[in-house]
Amino acid sequence: MAEQQVNLTDLDLNQLQDVKKQLDSVSFVSCLVKGFTDEQELEHLTGSYQQLKQAQAKFRSCVSDISELTPSSKGQLLNPA
Repeated sequence: MAEQQVNLTDLDLNQLQDVKKQLDSVSFVSCLVKGFTDEQELEHLTGSYQQLKQAQAKFRSCVSDISELTPSSKGQLLNPA
């Protein structure tokens, strides 16, 4: 099936409503396939975002620690925090 591109500004109100219905149904089916409700999807995204922020903070801390290393500290025992 060939995909067809349509300029949304060329559509009348009824056609735009049909496009919206199609997009809504695709989104709904996608959520059903994943087994998520809107609330569960929001919770999942929120949790993922929090995990990403934690990983980012750890990465920044590591970069900071590495930048503090000097040639004189070479060979010293490093204890992870």
